[in-house]
Amino acid sequence: KSYTLAGPLGEAVADLCRDIIAGELAVALRQTRGIFEVVRKYDSAYHTLVRRQGRLTFHDVQLILSGGLAADTPGHAAREARLLTHADNRQLMDYRLDSRYDHWLLDEFQDTSRVQWRVLANLMDEAIQDAGGRKSFFAVGDQKQSIYEWRGGTPELFDELQTQYNLPDCPPDQWPLKVEPMSLSQRSGPAVIDMVNTLLGDPAALAEVLPEQAVARWRWQSHTSKNRHYGGAALVIEADPKKAEDLARAVVAAEAENADGDTEADICWRRAAELILDLKPLRRGLTCAVLCHRNDRALKLTDYLRRATGLQVVCESDLSMARDNPVTSALLALLQAAAHPGDEFAWRHVMMTPLAEVVTRVCAAHGGRDEAGVRRMLPVVVLEQVMELGFHDTLRWWAGTLERDPLTGEKCRLDAFSRGRLDELCGCAAAFDSTGSRDTDEFTAFARAWTERGASHDGAVQVMTVHRSKGLTFDVVIMPDLGYSHTFKNQVSMVRETDDQGLVKWLTRLPGKDIAQADRVLGRALERSLGGLWCERIAGLYVMMTRAKFANYVILPSPKKSSKATGPSLHGAVRHMLRQDNAGTLHIAGVEYPLMARFGDPEWIQDHAFQEEPDVSAPPEISQVPVPVAVAAPPPPSAAKAVPEPPVQLDLFDPQPPPEGTGAGQALPPRKTIPLRVRRPALDGQDNGPPALFQATRPESGRTGSLTHQLLGLVEWADAGGREAFRKSAARLLPQPDEAARQALADVAACLEAPALAGILARPADGEAWEVWRGRAYDVMLDSGWSSGVFDRVQVRRDTGGRAVEAVLLGFETWSSPPAADAWQARRERIAGQRAALAGLLGLKPAKVKCAVLHTRTAEMTEF
Repeated sequence: KSYTLAGPLGEAVADLCRDIIAGELAVALRQTRGIFEVVRKYDSAYHTLVRRQGRLTFHDVQLILSGGLAADTPGHAAREARLLTHADNRQLMDYRLDSRYDHWLLDEFQDTSRVQWRVLANLMDEAIQDAGGRKSFFAVGDQKQSIYEWRGGTPELFDELQTQYNLPDCPPDQWPLKVEPMSLSQRSGPAVIDMVNTLLGDPAALAEVLPEQAVARWRWQSHTSKNRHYGGAALVIEADPKKAEDLARAVVAAEAENADGDTEADICWRRAAELILDLKPLRRGLTCAVLCHRNDRALKLTDYLRRATGLQVVCESDLSMARDNPVTSALLALLQAAAHPGDEFAWRHVMMTPLAEVVTRVCAAHGGRDEAGVRRMLPVVVLEQVMELGFHDTLRWWAGTLERDPLTGEKCRLDAFSRGRLDELCGCAAAFDSTGSRDTDEFTAFARAWTERGASHDGAVQVMTVHRSKGLTFDVVIMPDLGYSHTFKNQVSMVRETDDQGLVKWLTRLPGKDIAQADRVLGRALERSLGGLWCERIAGLYVMMTRAKFANYVILPSPKKSSKATGPSLHGAVRHMLRQDNAGTLHIAGVEYPLMARFGDPEWIQDHAFQEEPDVSAPPEISQVPVPVAVAAPPPPSAAKAVPEPPVQLDLFDPQPPPEGTGAGQALPPRKTIPLRVRRPALDGQDNGPPALFQATRPESGRTGSLTHQLLGLVEWADAGGREAFRKSAARLLPQPDEAARQALADVAACLEAPALAGILARPADGEAWEVWRGRAYDVMLDSGWSSGVFDRVQVRRDTGGRAVEAVLLGFETWSSPPAADAWQARRERIAGQRAALAGLLGLKPAKVKCAVLHTRTAEMTEF
């Protein structure tokens, strides 16, 4: 209820409100300045540590070429970048590009950002205004699909270009830009297009339930379908939670699945699972996608549908081929068990998969008579394969055993989805092999973090976000998550104003909504921001609705009965725009559910017959996976002491023999094989299992040197406190030192006590800011090329601003006798290369880097 306050009381309340608003605005401005200062310092540090080293991201390149690098960004590289984008130099760059390229084609133009357009603007201007017809500019885009404004996409560029070049006082046939609308759908059938036209084609009705600012920006033209012969349906299903059986099942589902306590969303997911089981799209040879808005919801929905349907369901929003299927996870468990024989979980995982029998037989062929023997030999077989062939070919061999038993030759069944995942795992392994590493732990971590975003899988139900679905087509699309109440819970937190070129004039953190609306400037900025936000959401709804070829199924919960006013929502817009009287019903899992809207024929699916099941006896082979050859069977008990034949690996680079029947009368040459070198159990009864495989076998002198490097890495400074800390760390590292370890400990102790080394290893005086790097790897681009390596020890002094002032580079040499002249010269050259790398990393002149070599056996030092 409103009251009017007049007189002194009204003036006092008005003054109080103004003070409150001013205080809130002051707080918001202070917070904005604080955020800006944090971002500015971060960017300065990023520039020093990354851009100055030449490690530019794609966005960095755009920023530099667009002239967007801040004028106060420090450093030589920043000055060079600003010089590069100076008007004269930039025109020279554009001139070279303009003389090389005559035709410019830009796809997905609605997602072009202001920064990207500033990079291209001069070149595009030449092409657009070319009166001779030698140059051309061709841009394709759809403002209705502008779902990337959150990362800079600017659909307004369409209108701005037309305003800039197509002048109103010029006849349209003389306009340099010709605009051709594209309203004919090549993808969807008539039922889907009818739903889209009804939902989004009436701006006046849409503005009744969505913000007017958003609808005003919405550019619409009615669609028609090229595929008028398509059968299909577009249905809005009400997953009515008022039914007693639904409520009971929803409560059980919410308790069992812990699905955020959103009972209505659970019911929509349940309807989606039942609908998939009823339609059986995969058995009919149809692709099926389930769409939602957020990655976290996509992951949860994927897990739910797998449990509820028992089908192959994959989350394509961030496709992790190592974790979403049993085949690749079994292969990674095999590598884990081989690298870590004591990992009980990985071992039991392998033993519960079809790999168990193959592992048992292969390891038995090398002396593993029982489970303990098999487990002892698994690292020998697998790690030897990895060292010889790399992870890619090793996985191809073991993947082949899932399609064909290497001992019996019997074929097994593997579905298309699993074969696709195996191909992706092998692709991941090939990428890792290119690094040259054979470290199993590194590879398994690499594989578990590897994601694929390109390939879709026809053999699985695909769950994905609207952003991932853009540009894709599916026969059936199901949307069960539009009613999720928290989909758009994050509202505007920052507002800004830009000029005609899209450059920011000011921005601020938003105070409370009521405070912002009370201020005229902030109120307009908030309206613009909300309009853009909701226009992007409408575009997302449009993208979701236009992915289907034959059928759309939108599943909504029943509206809540509440007197409390609710804000705009996409599911509210769907109800308002699509609701029909007497739309009929749809049977799902034997239960009749009311249809809120119906376009097309709900029984369309009957026109698509079930396809025949694949022949289990002859499945298609995995792409590029060779059929492994049989290995020798374990010897009989009477020959227990006989050494079995080594396993063999197909030569993956040897050409396949000609097909059977060619060259009649000629014997086919045997396929070339490569023996796998394995370490067998000792025949003298000594334990030579996995622990023994990792014992040191290097000469004592080499092991002493390695331990010396490791121990010196424990040293910070050579004062009394530093020596005591070193002794404690060394005792933990080498609790029972052998002869080589005792020699290394003695050498390091002598170095810490040596007067000749006291100056360089002494703790700095108070007030000096030194930091120590020990065993730090580096990669840096120098004028001479790429430089990589490991610094033994670096000491860096910095000023109060954190900038490096000087550095000490110390290398360790553990030679037990004076080196040959060529070895010493190679060491000097390596130190010189490390000096250049360190100077480049720290932004120092090489003269500011002091270099020395510490001779650990003599506790002496040679300076360079």
